[in-house]
Amino acid sequence: MTDRAGRLKAKATQLVRQGRLPEAAKLFSKALALHARDIDALMALGTISGMQGNYAGAERYFGKAIRIAPGLAGAHFNLGIAQRRQGRLADAAGSYRQAIACAPDIPDHYNNLGNVCMELQQTDEAIACFRRALQLKPDSADYYYNLGKALRNRGLRQEAVNAFRDALQYRPGFSVALKELARACLSLGDADRAEQYYREASETDPADDAAIAGLAQVYASRHDYPRAFATLEPRIDAQCPDASVATAFADIARRAARRAPEAIELLERTLQASDRLSRDDRAQIHFRLGHFHDQLQQYDTAFEHFRQGNELRGTATGPDPGDLSVELIRESFSRAFIHSTPRSEQSAEPAVFIVGMPRSGTTLVEQVIASHPHAWGAGELDTLPDLLASIPALVGAENLLPDGLKRLDQAQLTGLTGQYLAHLESLAPEARRITDKLPANFINLGFIHLLFPGARVIHCRRSPLDTCLSCYFQDFAGHQPYATDLQALGRYYRQYQRLMAHWAEVLEINLLEVEYETLVEDFETACRKIIDFCGLDWDPACLAFHRHERVVATASAGQVSKPLYASAVGRWKHYEKYLAPLISALGPE
Repeated sequence: MTDRAGRLKAKATQLVRQGRLPEAAKLFSKALALHARDIDALMALGTISGMQGNYAGAERYFGKAIRIAPGLAGAHFNLGIAQRRQGRLADAAGSYRQAIACAPDIPDHYNNLGNVCMELQQTDEAIACFRRALQLKPDSADYYYNLGKALRNRGLRQEAVNAFRDALQYRPGFSVALKELARACLSLGDADRAEQYYREASETDPADDAAIAGLAQVYASRHDYPRAFATLEPRIDAQCPDASVATAFADIARRAARRAPEAIELLERTLQASDRLSRDDRAQIHFRLGHFHDQLQQYDTAFEHFRQGNELRGTATGPDPGDLSVELIRESFSRAFIHSTPRSEQSAEPAVFIVGMPRSGTTLVEQVIASHPHAWGAGELDTLPDLLASIPALVGAENLLPDGLKRLDQAQLTGLTGQYLAHLESLAPEARRITDKLPANFINLGFIHLLFPGARVIHCRRSPLDTCLSCYFQDFAGHQPYATDLQALGRYYRQYQRLMAHWAEVLEINLLEVEYETLVEDFETACRKIIDFCGLDWDPACLAFHRHERVVATASAGQVSKPLYASAVGRWKHYEKYLAPLISALGPE
């Protein structure tokens, strides 16, 4: 390197510090002209290009630096940033992985890879990345916040709550963490804590529309709709309303039909400001407009909004491999294994598991049971999945299936049962029956058989087409990737059917099948059957489930606060002309 090149770079570095980027770039370019393999000049020009928004230019410079010095971690890392800014997420992930390979002890490498994995819906890898980043830098509020979002997307809500709390420990008043913590608490049915955290966020920033929208959602969860609307109304008159206010108003208006026209106008007005909206905002608005137009029987318009919402969420390519590996489950829980392996010695009499496909009536069934004076509806608990996730470490195995399962002994099974029941009973110490309504526990029926002698399982079923269409119309926000594509939905449903057929062959379990259509057709008879199955005396309060004061945080919250209606039966017929991919994937009955 010449002395002149060194002087040019020193002067250019000073100009960068002064914010005079174009002048600095010229000097770095002159230095590069003197020495074409000058890594420092290439890295500086790439950084300046990125700072100026020229990400393609940044990519070229970092790419040249990598060709000269393939082991330069910073070049791979910055290349990943440039690729991500251009929307090339898979390429960015590859660059971050190269950065990690070159320098495995830099936490930001894992954090950035985790964020890209989140966008690619590779949630398990994202969680692993954020946890590794925290091992390297355990006091980072940002890493805990990112971990919380990933855990939430994976459905591990209590773990997400813990991560958001850790973020706040290291950065008190961290507004976005407060709001995510509030959201997670509300999803767990803890409206009081959700209100507390949303209030803290709004006090930190009184102009925070998302915190105000969250407070309104809390009031709506308690059925206090006048207060919910009053909280939002000062914020909805803006020329370009915040998306969080518009979507919260729409959610509440769906429960108060007279305000539906206002909600549609507000959503459409908000959508017009598309340059201000994130991809997530636009998806949420399209899903809500779809529901309103469905209610108005404007089915073509409704389907187009649902299609756009799902497209924004990302198209699935098949069944969710993280949640439903049917072959592995079938092989692990063979008939021979079931009949030879020990079971827990502790009875699980209080537990009632409600399982099935999403949107199959699980929330309605739980609300019926929870309306009984001697029962408690705990909602969608993460407790069992969390316990299952702890098994490999408990038994010294690399994975849950098949190794972790095979190493469990009776004492360990009994201990896990005790942990589960202790948590369940802490929620409602006086209740004789406590429901755990996590639909995806249909995947875990083999473990339920081993861990919970005496437990009752209610399997909710509904017309495949109605179930899948309802899933397609539901904004799962990435939690159920298969639901964004009609063909993938059909394949997933078939996998679910195969697994339930397997359980019927190999398990001896206390199970009740509840057909949604039968429930709608003869509600009292079906309700009596459900309550009798739970081992409870009949109580007429179960027929008035919609009057039961209880926070319901699932997608069906609006439905279970109203009397039963039959309009959801055969709903798919309104959309039949759009459903060829789904019908084909489902195959013949």
